[in-house]
Amino acid sequence: FMDQSKAVNNFNGNALLEARYNLGKIDSYVYFNDLDSALISALNAFSVSNHIKNMELLSESLFYIGYINKLQKNYPNAI
Repeated sequence: FMDQSKAVNNFNGNALLEARYNLGKIDSYVYFNDLDSALISALNAFSVSNHIKNMELLSESLFYIGYINKLQKNYPNAI
């Protein structure tokens, strides 16, 4: 269903939905220890959130970027 959501999102060009889609995938990636994919999703969400100036999603994206870096033991980037 998430892939279908993304297809509809790309068709409509809804940036807010795209940011939420990327944030929604992060927990699954972390659960399966696919931290590189989780970080990519967080960075994508950050980029889109910054573009649309959504401070709430921007903050959540930054949290996940720090959290994932912490899980990867990349402490300088986590801070």
